[in-house]
Order: sequence, then structure tokens, then C-alpha cells
Amino acid sequence: MAGEGSPEAMLILGEMAWEQRDYQKALIWFERAGQSLPDDPMIRLQVARTLVMLGKGQQARAGLEALAGSLQGPGELLELATAFQLADDSKDARQVLQGLAEQLPQSPEAAEALLRLKLMERLGL
Repeated sequence: MAGEGSPEAMLILGEMAWEQRDYQKALIWFERAGQSLPDDPMIRLQVARTLVMLGKGQQARAGLEALAGSLQGPGELLELATAFQLADDSKDARQVLQGLAEQLPQSPEAAEALLRLKLMERLGL
């Protein structure tokens, strides 16, 4: 693919591999993009989500915990909470969702966060 060396192209290739459920290849592309843009928290989130899918939950949780303070937007926070849930870390997922609901109570994302919290409570998570 032309332009494969750009971080944007690497992210697209990673997403394509993710959609094909080729998580090993997705991880390679996301990690390469992360080397080009080491301060991009969304790339680090993609790496962590991919590690979860590869069964490396503990490694993913360590990356997610390091990311927690870097993500600020409501959509980013929902993605972070989802990644924590995928990594079987309900405590941190709940903390992110509660923070989102408190910080932006009128946002659609806060409504979703509250719904997820209720579901987690009902499921005993």
C-alpha cells in the first residue's frame, strides 16, 4: 500500500486487520503507528484493546491504567471504559463511567455511561 509508512496508513491497516479479526497483524500495525506517534492516547488505546483480544489482559490493563489520565473527550472515555470491561476490569470501567457521568451530566455520553453503570450493577460486575 502506498504511504504505508505514515501513522495514518498504519492505523488504517490496523483497523482493517482488526475488522478481519487478525489481531496479531492489527497489533503490529498499531504498535508501528504508536512508534511514530508515541504521545497519541488513542493509538495506545487501540494497542490495549488488541492485546485483550489476543488474551493478554494483564498487559492490556497496565496500558489502560497508564492511559486513564490522557483521555479527556467523552467518546474517548467511553472507549476507555469499554476497553477496561473487555480486560475484565470492572472496577476501573466503573470509575471511568462514573467520572464521565459526573463531569458531563448533560451529554449523550453521560446518559450512556449511566446506562452502562446500571447494567453492570444488575449483572453484579
